[in-house]
Amino acid sequence: MVSLPRALIPAPRLSAALRLAQAVSAYEADLTRDQKEEFNHHRLRAREKPPSIQDVMRLTADIDEQLSSKIRGRCLGIRTTNFLQCVQQFVSLGDIIVGGSQNLVASGVWALLILNFSSYFERISNLFMVIGRSAPRYEKLSLLYPRSKELQSFLTEYFTVVVQLCHRILRFTQKSTLGRIGATLNDSDLIGFQQQLESRARDIKDEVNYLMAQRIEEQASFTTQLWSRRPSKEIIHQRQMKAYFGALDFCSTYDYMSPWKQARRLGNTTLFHQCLQYLTWRERAYSSSLILTGRLGSGKSVLLANMVDDLNLHFQGQNTTVAFFFCRHDLPESLKPRAIIGSIARQLLWSIPDIAERASNYNLQPQLDDFETIRCLLHALLPAGVKAYLVIDGLDECEIDDRKTVIQELRLLQQRYSIRLCVSVRKEPRDLYDIDIVWENFESSVVAAIPDNSSDIELFIGAELETRIRSGQLTIGNPLLILEIQDALLKGSQGMFLWVALQIDNLCTMCTDEAIRHALDDLPSTLSETFDRILRKFDSKLARSYQQLILEIIVASRYPLTPDELREALSVVPGEITWDPSRQVNDIFNILKCCGSLLTIDEEQNTIRLVHSSVRQFLIDSESVDKSSRFTLKEAQKRISDIVTTYLNYNIFETQLSTRVTPNMQVDSAPAKILGSNFEVPTVVRELAVSLLKLRRAPGFNMATALDKFTPRQTHTPDHSFKFLSYAKSNCLFHFTTTLELESQALCHVDELFLRLLSGTMLDTNTTDGQNLLLVSAEKGFESVLKPLLHSSELNPNSRDSLGQTPIFLAAASGHEDILNYLLSIRTVDPNLKSKKQQTPLHIAIENKHISISKTLIQSTRVNINSKDHSDRTPLHYAVQDKSTLSIFNLLLDSPSILLDEQDSQGDAPLHKALEKGNIPATKALLASSKVKTNTIDRHGVTYLHLASKYDFTGEIAEILLKMPSTDPDAGDNKMITPLHQAVKSKNLSTLKVILESGRINPPFRVNGRRLNPNKWTVMHAIAQYGDEDMTRLVLGFEQVDPNAEDYDGKAPLHYGCSADNLQFVKCMLGSERVCVNKKDHSGRTPLHVAFMHNSSVVADLLLASKRVDTTAKDNEGRTPFDYAEIGMFLPAD
Repeated sequence: MVSLPRALIPAPRLSAALRLAQAVSAYEADLTRDQKEEFNHHRLRAREKPPSIQDVMRLTADIDEQLSSKIRGRCLGIRTTNFLQCVQQFVSLGDIIVGGSQNLVASGVWALLILNFSSYFERISNLFMVIGRSAPRYEKLSLLYPRSKELQSFLTEYFTVVVQLCHRILRFTQKSTLGRIGATLNDSDLIGFQQQLESRARDIKDEVNYLMAQRIEEQASFTTQLWSRRPSKEIIHQRQMKAYFGALDFCSTYDYMSPWKQARRLGNTTLFHQCLQYLTWRERAYSSSLILTGRLGSGKSVLLANMVDDLNLHFQGQNTTVAFFFCRHDLPESLKPRAIIGSIARQLLWSIPDIAERASNYNLQPQLDDFETIRCLLHALLPAGVKAYLVIDGLDECEIDDRKTVIQELRLLQQRYSIRLCVSVRKEPRDLYDIDIVWENFESSVVAAIPDNSSDIELFIGAELETRIRSGQLTIGNPLLILEIQDALLKGSQGMFLWVALQIDNLCTMCTDEAIRHALDDLPSTLSETFDRILRKFDSKLARSYQQLILEIIVASRYPLTPDELREALSVVPGEITWDPSRQVNDIFNILKCCGSLLTIDEEQNTIRLVHSSVRQFLIDSESVDKSSRFTLKEAQKRISDIVTTYLNYNIFETQLSTRVTPNMQVDSAPAKILGSNFEVPTVVRELAVSLLKLRRAPGFNMATALDKFTPRQTHTPDHSFKFLSYAKSNCLFHFTTTLELESQALCHVDELFLRLLSGTMLDTNTTDGQNLLLVSAEKGFESVLKPLLHSSELNPNSRDSLGQTPIFLAAASGHEDILNYLLSIRTVDPNLKSKKQQTPLHIAIENKHISISKTLIQSTRVNINSKDHSDRTPLHYAVQDKSTLSIFNLLLDSPSILLDEQDSQGDAPLHKALEKGNIPATKALLASSKVKTNTIDRHGVTYLHLASKYDFTGEIAEILLKMPSTDPDAGDNKMITPLHQAVKSKNLSTLKVILESGRINPPFRVNGRRLNPNKWTVMHAIAQYGDEDMTRLVLGFEQVDPNAEDYDGKAPLHYGCSADNLQFVKCMLGSERVCVNKKDHSGRTPLHVAFMHNSSVVADLLLASKRVDTTAKDNEGRTPFDYAEIGMFLPAD
């Protein structure tokens, strides 16, 4: 065997980890000495303390701050957020996950990015934004990374390309000006890196999806095997991280970052530095609130978005959290209290160091509602001294009830933690009352108007006009005209950035200086007038028809659509289920021009949305000037519902495309529309069309062969071909049910096309919020949907939502009797299944006072009427708490299987609850039943007679109880308080009289219970403390009562009356010959001694006025009452 020379043997390919290390080393080698020092500083810092999401935000804020002086009006740093977050998550894996040496390399990646971003940024910001769209951002990376060698390799290769890209940029920036001319950083270089990164991101995504899709059993088995081979330190870390992410995900999975980024991208401002109230609020160390007010379009969102950056930079290096939430009118989820509070809680939790360990020791409480659980979670995991800033924008976009819920939860946070809260509020005449509500409910609130923004608007106008002039969007003949434009815009702005931006957009459409001057002379004064003029510019019938259709879809869509999604939606003709690609708009961007500048396309997410929330309100406002492009919200919802339903019924979705075969097709027989049927990318269509024109005259031309040459092979499913399909499948239920809700019940009907979907496979009957169509129909009362749904689908009739509620539960909760009766008639429906709060349909029906439904459930033999909820309360507990449910109570009481003495977690039986709520009819009915045990006590030792003494002021219940041999009138509760004592404390004269007259209590009428009597108090002692004149006279009328009975210290009731300043009691006692007014206690003190000792001047005067009182009596220390008067500097009245 011939051996090859060693030099000729190919070297083995280095591992991905070594290639990344080499790339970092090569980058470091090209740094200058100062750059190397800075690089090593950042690398060491990143390794010692891995970067957090707030470090990402601080870096982007720092970039924008540095660039603000160079690039006026533009925010480029925010473009990099997604990409930086990807790097941050990789670096944050730490030594435990990736190992010490590999973590050093990862920290180097973070360090070199900091260097790159601070040196040469403007040119590459767009590239990093594009890369960021596909960047592998996975919050649970620490859980997935150890489970897959492929994922580890893919991630390492991804960041190797990142380092090489940064190295390429570094080398370019190090060249001289002359050298840069000969070695430009051209687009082909950047696109090459972009393509590599996108390719590796797809590999990472596929692997992550595979790992996430593994069955739970497989994951458990894999994890067990994996952990058995690893140190216990890693096992503990994995468990902690799993619990940590579980807690975070419970709080919220809503993407709250995107709305903030979109607001931040609109511009830079430091206007808040001119607001003294803001500067004072920022430096406070305790919970306080800043309510910033401003008119519509004045830039409140941009101001608060910049404020987040300011706070992050101001508190850099300090243990202070900056959390935020930006409500968006076109994102319904962002207007829900659950998303707002949950997102804030999530930010508070992840900012706390070492919180993962505490999270692993905490168990979520499923029986609590979401807000209670979040509060408990924060209470358990957040340190007591945590300090945070909360910035919330757009709260006035929420419904009133939702707004109140958010305010209530925020105030609870402020009461427990040091929370500095800033909220923006629109200052319009109709919102003044709302400002007062917000101001009153927050801690240490200060209301401040946004400072005069004329200087910012002037800068904005200058920057925008300069940009438009340079780009050629605004063309003028006379250079001096630009100054006229600037002056006119500044004069008419009234502090509204939005108004200025829209006027500039309008001026850019003018072709002559005369037209521009005419527009300047007739500028609209309000935003509504501006919107009207923009829409009226498009007068053609075609433009008007598309205009209204586009605006209706944009207003009613559940979230902003991409241009491709909108393009397909516009092609749908409601009711026409045959797919016709020729209906699709060829140039969606051209057709969008009919809406003018009222629409904007987000550069990062590539979605179309209204330029401001005021546009939405204008479009659906019936009082607007021009009615031709107006519509109601109901009309818009109906439109998009019809579009989605028709789209999902397209017959093309019923078949699968087969492998392409090239037939012999002559050009004359080809319909024109086939040219556009399989081409979604305009460039491909253009290329094919031009080629066909050139080849058509060639002899023997075969159109099918030409088509096959230019048409990409079909390698993907129809789901990827139809851009609107994902949105339609995910939101069909939302739009359909929303439309039904907006219709009156009399007009409520089910579209035939929707019923057709129920029998097919295109409709996803599960919604994104844990519900399905069956649950929605039961809750909303859509009987015409529910019945065919149960007949035509395989939905589980006992399916549950995220709160564990079944369809029959929701029907019972919402009061839909017909639906409940229908569900109850189906044998597979279980009427006893419980929600997360362990409530059954019967529990919730009684709680919501749905009388007829409750009776139906009670009368059903399939319903367990003794089922217990999370607090061990039975339906009977619910029924006795309100007199309005008395008929339900009577029906339960008559049921042979009812259990009357079941106790809840507090030890309360239904009779306890009836007495507490003062439900006398229910109480009497229970006492009349032979099934009730009258000596039942709760966990505090409270008997029914105790409760009657506290709540029944008629004395009827006590009278009934005392006639029962099992009632113990002397029984003391856990605090040794007897019913007699309770009647006195509650000032319940009627019940007190009944107990005393019953003859069931023997003298001396002790009130501490017979088991233990440390104080030896009698009923008179209790009256001295709590009673009044009527009660005193009543008890003195009983001969068996000793008014001079002594307690453990020898004190008589009159002693206590004097120390308690009970004038009515003292007066009555002095008027009774049975009372010894000079009785001494074990210290030899009389009641007068006690009055002087307690500085009770009025009581002392009352005693001194009685001739029976001995003013010279001495106590065991030889002191008279007046001796105590001198000691206490007390002088009796003359």
